[in-house]
Amino acid sequence: MFGIPERRAEGNTVYFYVPMATPISLDVRLQMNAKLTIVPDPSIQAKVTSLQKAVLMELTKTEALFKNKPSYESLERITPQWGVIYDAENKPCWSQYTEKEFFFNVKEGAYINCIVDLELIGILITRSTISPKFAVKFVSAASADVIDFDWQITAAPAPVKEIEEVSDLGAAEADVNTLTLRSPVLIAKEKAAAKEQVKVLFRTAEDAREAALDAMASFFNKYEVSDAESQFSDWLSDDDESTNSEP
Repeated sequence: MFGIPERRAEGNTVYFYVPMATPISLDVRLQMNAKLTIVPDPSIQAKVTSLQKAVLMELTKTEALFKNKPSYESLERITPQWGVIYDAENKPCWSQYTEKEFFFNVKEGAYINCIVDLELIGILITRSTISPKFAVKFVSAASADVIDFDWQITAAPAPVKEIEEVSDLGAAEADVNTLTLRSPVLIAKEKAAAKEQVKVLFRTAEDAREAALDAMASFFNKYEVSDAESQFSDWLSDDDESTNSEP
């Protein structure tokens, strides 16, 4: 999976750049606007996460970088989330650890407002982080979302009525029903973003719960607690209490 590692230095920071033996395409379609900004799309995150796990698993088998082969868990602890995350306002944005490099001339007009793909070309490893480097690949010019209708008449047309002149439309306008059309592509993106946000919130809650249980265990190991004192029972579920009571 990997090429020959390169030891690099930027100021006081020393890291290894490990190129991929063969670039791995995410096979996605991302919009790049006129400001040459790639719009973060949460619907691609499942592919990014799968790629991140595959790379970490392969690193556990690599002997060229580490004195001792690391475990998957130890590598996962120092690896921030690649790809798309959510900011403080719950808006999708690119993780600061996801590096992207253009491999085409972005100054050419054909590459402004276009569709691009990302290819993993390498990873950067420091003592505290493992982050990806993606190549931005031009796919096609952007096209507006279009909703196609079947305008073909399958039944015999109704007789044409004569046009009547209407002098007052005030009363009729109040009863007119409006129809709002939404692109199924945009709906799918909104759904994927909402689903990813729910997953992020569940993961955050689970991490906070595990940290609280570890802190509680450390508290009981360090301090003696009388029966009259609160023992966090208000915050524990039945499963937590049964686990805590095991010898």
